[in-house]
Amino acid sequence: MLVREANEADYAFIFDTYLNTWRSSRFAGTIPNHLYFDTQRVVLEELIARGARLAVACPEEYPRLVQGWACYELKPAPQGAQTVLHYLYERPGYT
Repeated sequence: MLVREANEADYAFIFDTYLNTWRSSRFAGTIPNHLYFDTQRVVLEELIARGARLAVACPEEYPRLVQGWACYELKPAPQGAQTVLHYLYERPGYT
């Protein structure tokens, strides 16, 4: 398995899977249906704009086939950088 930084070609898949999987999460809160997609798209865009990173996992022989991805930030802390995981997605059925 290869883990690499996401590129522009990955963004459509990342946004689609985030928006559709987070929506059914019990942690998603009570965003009205008519506001959900616009609101959550802005959340992910703002995370990326402030420096959050997107890591993509894919088979080494198929580096464009995204099997999973993570959105995370490195935050300064007194004992060194601390990783904050915002979202983790794994393609269903992949082992």
